[in-house]
Amino acid sequence: MRILRSMNACEKYYQAAREQLDNVFKTQRASIERAAAWLGDALAHDRWLYAFGTGHSHMLAEEVFYRAGGLAHAVPILDDLLMLHKEAIEATYLERREGYAAGLLEQYPVKKGDVLIVASNSGRNAVPIDLAVLGRERGLKVVVITNLAHTRAWPSRHSSGKMLADVGDLVIDNCGVHGDACLELAGMPGAVAS
Repeated sequence: MRILRSMNACEKYYQAAREQLDNVFKTQRASIERAAAWLGDALAHDRWLYAFGTGHSHMLAEEVFYRAGGLAHAVPILDDLLMLHKEAIEATYLERREGYAAGLLEQYPVKKGDVLIVASNSGRNAVPIDLAVLGRERGLKVVVITNLAHTRAWPSRHSSGKMLADVGDLVIDNCGVHGDACLELAGMPGAVAS
């Protein structure tokens, strides 16, 4: 019986992942193609792609960098203090601190014409919001990847009251569910599986 439940959970997760990916393709294709055109134009003009995220979203920045078949002009904006592998609780508080992004962006030679991808599932914390604003101020094309269902369910933690989706040049919704966990399984007190 336990194996049957595990297979059922596996099938449910597979179905949820397929539905989310299909939804992204159906609803976000135009935005993804526009972002790709911006990136193609930037690369044709010897510009760079920068990618950033806090918490789990930092993995997107790692995915664009140093991958087989990936772009040579891709730079991850990574800060150990904003990742979860050392001090998860501290990183959670730090990503809410306004002003921190300015010092972070100063470490990179970003220039007008570069593309900056900023990922944040909730889209409500200060560091991703500030980084997107700073990128736009410097002439970068800012592509935001966020979960609009989650974003719309909570208030901003930024003093401006804005969410990440409000400050980018282009928004790509990852089409996740509010709260991120996508499966209800018997015997579990809440949703599981991001």
